[in-house]
Amino acid sequence: LGRLQVDRPGQYVCLDTTRLDVFAMEPVTGGWLNCELTVAMDVYSRCILGLVLSPVSTDSHDVANVLYQTVSPQHWGPPEDLPGTSPGGAGSDAVLSGDTAGAVPDTIIIDHGSPFLSHHIDSVCRRLGISIQPAVPHKPTDKPWVERFFKTLREGLLERLPGYKGPDVASRGLKIEEQGFYYVDELEA
Repeated sequence: LGRLQVDRPGQYVCLDTTRLDVFAMEPVTGGWLNCELTVAMDVYSRCILGLVLSPVSTDSHDVANVLYQTVSPQHWGPPEDLPGTSPGGAGSDAVLSGDTAGAVPDTIIIDHGSPFLSHHIDSVCRRLGISIQPAVPHKPTDKPWVERFFKTLREGLLERLPGYKGPDVASRGLKIEEQGFYYVDELEA
């Protein structure tokens, strides 16, 4: 799959999940949470078509939410970036949703995690006419586009946020629990 020949937007959309290296705060209990980010990336344009941040772990409903965002036009960003409301036009939509906004992908590339292989996702894809292409287990080079996005996200944004815990205990700062924090919805935004 790493050498996949892609001819047009929407032909292949890659879905994947990663655990974020940032603590989030649960607003009701005030407890620290790990979060997982699930994204859908168009392989042709490398645009992110949908994303959801799940507290603790991802389930099939989160993956279905990402698929819904993929097939329906989305607006991400402040309201002033809405098309027609400013001279800038599309604003953040141009970067995040590209030419495939609202188009049903031909094929989705998934890993072998249980949220992706669930009956729920299978039935959603069958209803929408989307083919499912599983990647080879434990081979991240089958989805290099989305793995590179996760690396860029971690190194370019997450490590600058308060509550950054690093990929392991050795890379953490001292007393990160005393630093500022984000709630889950703020971290997703």
